Amino acid sequence: MKRMAWGVFIIIFFLFHCATSRVSVSGSKPAGGESYVSCLARGMRSLGDKKYDEAISALQQASMLKPDSDKAYNFLGIGYFMKKNFAEAVKCFQKALAINPAYASAVCNLGNLQFETGEVDAAVATLSKGIAEFADNVALHFSLGNILLHRGEIDEGFAHLAKVMELDPGYLGRAKSFSLETSASDIPRTEIFFRYARLYASVGNLEKTLEYLGKAKESGFNDWKRIRQDDAFAALREDPQVKKYFE
Repeated sequence: MKRMAWGVFIIIFFLFHCATSRVSVSGSKPAGGESYVSCLARGMRSLGDKKYDEAISALQQASMLKPDSDKAYNFLGIGYFMKKNFAEAVKCFQKALAINPAYASAVCNLGNLQFETGEVDAAVATLSKGIAEFADNVALHFSLGNILLHRGEIDEGFAHLAKVMELDPGYLGRAKSFSLETSASDIPRTEIFFRYARLYASVGNLEKTLEYLGKAKESGFNDWKRIRQDDAFAALREDPQVKKYFE
């Protein structure tokens, strides 16, 4: 089975990049040296520029200058992840969570890393625990939903993606290129495409509904009576472009 965690992980990094870029600490600057804030900022910039060795070096300095910085360890974990040093990445995410158990980004990163290294059950457990604490965290629902789909649990996976749609209707579109529709080889693509159409129909997004109905048709989907029967399509069912699929 092909992994999707790389894409999700990168999304999570950029989603939380802005949220963590405003750092407020009290000094932590050695004589003649660089401050914690400067090291952290430099490390984050290097991550964004894909200069991972430079990022790791800067973030290691930041973590030494401020050993209780959950942010430094979380971003350091990302640096190690991108270098495929998964053992060090796990340690960093766990350290970030030991410092701040309520750090949703680190929870999500750890769960995706566990999935990437083949610990699928552990990933599901980590992300499920995160959702129990952060019920409205879009990234957690997106990651868990995709991992459940990857595991073949279509109904459960799409339940989380439906929650993503409820919380942020534009999120799936922004994350589109990293979703299971292009990375899962063991789930019927016809059903995946139809379910995506159903998600977009439920929020009245005609353009995206038609896009995924078209993909479903091209991949061989033919159970069009479901559009007539499924309440998710109620708002768009009478649109001529939708009706052509079941008439």
